[in-house]
Amino acid sequence: MKTKRRINRKEVNIILAKYHIVISNPNNGIPKYTISEQGTIDVDGDVVIKHSNLKRLPLKFGSIYGDFNCSGLGLISLKASPNYVSGSFICKENELTSLKYGPQSVGVNYDCSQNHLETLDGCAKVVGRNLICNNNNLVNLKGSPEIIQGYFNCKMNKLTSLAGSPNELYGRFHVSYNRLNNFEGSPQKIWGEIYATSNFLNNLKGLSTDFEGTLFLDASAKSINTGLFDYRSMRIELRLTNKFGYNFMPSQILDNHRHIDVILKYQRHYNIWIELDNQDELDKDNFKILIEDIEDGLL
Repeated sequence: MKTKRRINRKEVNIILAKYHIVISNPNNGIPKYTISEQGTIDVDGDVVIKHSNLKRLPLKFGSIYGDFNCSGLGLISLKASPNYVSGSFICKENELTSLKYGPQSVGVNYDCSQNHLETLDGCAKVVGRNLICNNNNLVNLKGSPEIIQGYFNCKMNKLTSLAGSPNELYGRFHVSYNRLNNFEGSPQKIWGEIYATSNFLNNLKGLSTDFEGTLFLDASAKSINTGLFDYRSMRIELRLTNKFGYNFMPSQILDNHRHIDVILKYQRHYNIWIELDNQDELDKDNFKILIEDIEDGLL
């Protein structure tokens, strides 16, 4: 059986020059890379591809011990991407509709923002720090890694569900400028901040009870009803308007925003929400009693 000929160093150097692929070398000598038995290119250092209007990567990479940057090239596929990147993998500002063939382990940041992704399927199973996928067409977060140790930026997508979120998130969770109605499917454990302005939130149901941090909302949210659960370790930062003009938060809540954390703490016990077909209406009489008690010293 005829075996496929392995690429040689001269051919690699020609491709590096032709496509403006820069391999960093701290010693300013010959770029330090090796050709594996499988014909993949392993690099001890950073890789930056500067050629414009590339549809596919011109070399098959293996392991990168540094950063790998293939952003702004016009890529329609990640085929030939490295399997492992010890630093950051950056493929933003391309024409990608899928993360298939991308690396499965990234040591620092994975940035696939400003593409045309409808799913995160194919995303690295291990991301050491931050996952950045804003400005895509995502409708859910299926394909996310199980744990994210830094921030998860998925704002400016088309998210109608947080299904597929990581189980654990230890940084900021950016879901603003989406189409969320609630927090069903959110990470089971969140230590950090959640930015959820400019959505279509009917309520806060589905938010993990193991959330410690601040939730940023604006007047586009219709209620702050958390359903059956109290959130003693959560704060709310409420912006009084929405930049797009669709303000649905009851005026009584907005007028008493200075008490928002105490309202959040006791709202369930005062039954301030009337729930009808997943739409919450403020019970003004019960809310008035709660505010009176707060002004009388309820903490």
